[in-house]
Amino acid sequence: MPTFIDESGDTGSSAGGSPSFRLCAVTVPNEGVADSVRAEIRRVRATLRLGTKYEFKFSKTGRQPGHRAAFFDAVLRHEFQFATVSLDKRTLVWESSSARTCLWLTTTALAAILRPVYSDRFDADPVSYRKERVTIDDNEDQDFLTTAKDSFRNLGTRDLPRRVLVGRVTFSSSGPEDMLQLADMLCGAVGAMLDGDDSWYSPVGERDLTTWRFPN
Repeated sequence: MPTFIDESGDTGSSAGGSPSFRLCAVTVPNEGVADSVRAEIRRVRATLRLGTKYEFKFSKTGRQPGHRAAFFDAVLRHEFQFATVSLDKRTLVWESSSARTCLWLTTTALAAILRPVYSDRFDADPVSYRKERVTIDDNEDQDFLTTAKDSFRNLGTRDLPRRVLVGRVTFSSSGPEDMLQLADMLCGAVGAMLDGDDSWYSPVGERDLTTWRFPN
């Protein structure tokens, strides 16, 4: 059961960086669904004549609303859910917090949102349950990658906290991994909604497990 995580922004001071740091995780029931989504995204590229190496990014498609619409219309034909954690760094408490603190908060919160989903999958069929596989966008920030990996590898079930829910946690570039591009597009749609424009969030909002915003 795969999960794919992408980030937006940075964990540095908002004075010299982005005003927020966001993580988005998209999860699908099995690898077959992930393969179907990948095939759908490849079909969209071909239909739009974008080339096989074109990478869908929310920020990149800002001037191409037709590309965004085609992307979301295509992926919504398949089963997936997503969760987002957004940290507003402009507030005093986070403006003065370290990057490690911001990383710990957001990755731990995202893992907490997904824990019940994983636990429900385990409870539904504990005999055949296969541990979740988490793929994280490799942004080459070792602190981020290590913190995110630790947050997910420590997850246990509700009744059996020592039963590890997550198996492999790996890192991948978003270029060759279409599911990470889906996470990026969803993260951008949520971010736009939090900033006041819900036009791209509305079509996907029913798939949103939770959007946590700090401060709330």
